[in-house]
Amino acid sequence: MLKIGHRGASSNFPENTVLSFKKAFEIGANTVEFDVRQTKDKKLVIIHDKKVDRTTNGSGFVSEMTFREIRKLDAGEGEKIPTLKEALSVVKKFKGRCLVEIKEKGSEEKILKEIKKMKMEKDVILTSFYTQALKKVKELDKNVETGLIIVNKIKNTLGFLRLCKAIKVDWVLPEKKMLTKKFAEEIHKWGFKIIVWLIDSKKELKKWRKNVDGITTNNPQIFT
Repeated sequence: MLKIGHRGASSNFPENTVLSFKKAFEIGANTVEFDVRQTKDKKLVIIHDKKVDRTTNGSGFVSEMTFREIRKLDAGEGEKIPTLKEALSVVKKFKGRCLVEIKEKGSEEKILKEIKKMKMEKDVILTSFYTQALKKVKELDKNVETGLIIVNKIKNTLGFLRLCKAIKVDWVLPEKKMLTKKFAEEIHKWGFKIIVWLIDSKKELKKWRKNVDGITTNNPQIFT
């Protein structure tokens, strides 16, 4: 089972930082999840929000800041906003895996190029809310695993699963409130693997671990 630290060990350390990724592996995760955006000068950086305001001591849109400006910011405890290469390097060091969320359509080719440069195609699952982004990834490299993130209740299960098949995803990532045992069985029946999010207690972990293939948490200590 994939034991996934959401933005690292984000309950106790600054999210989406090298420190948070290292701590996640050290305290129980075998996988980390992080988000990729592009700066004004098209550098790939790890940050969830469109703006830097919530997670740093700065202000403004990531897309309107240069990489040099981004790197001057404190992302918490003296940490910097990492590059995709720096995040992947941590994963490689710990011999783990990672979920890389594509936050912006059009960055797929660049992200894949960085992954291939690191020879980490088998260690990465590219995820997104954007079906077009995942479709593009498979067009660029059919062997790289992809996962569709879903947050809203699925009204037409058959239609949804057909969509997943059409865009050739390997994983389905439902938010826990919308995942039932029956829905999990249907997803598996169609040949997809499941990552549920966010599970932050040992009680919930015990409830879900038999029905899914991966669990995402803000607190990787629940895995120990």
